[in-house]
Amino acid sequence: MITEQHIEEGLSRACVQAIAAKSGLIISRAEFDYGVDGTFNEVSVINGRYCQSGFSLHFQLKASTRWQQNKDKIVYDLEVKTYNDLIEM
Repeated sequence: MITEQHIEEGLSRACVQAIAAKSGLIISRAEFDYGVDGTFNEVSVINGRYCQSGFSLHFQLKASTRWQQNKDKIVYDLEVKTYNDLIEM
């Protein structure tokens, strides 16, 4: 049996993969984790061929069971250090 953290991480990755696929994007992951868990990559049609457009967006996944819904927003109490890491990237 894997840990609860690994279960949450696996579910988070699956959810992000499904959203990317529905949006027509592909995901790439770096071999080593230095704060970026993956990158969304746009796919364009150029001269009738599909290729990466060069536009990308890095993301960092956070998995938790400790969140709240406030009207139309999801609220999660993020540690200050983690928040600062995200805004510095």
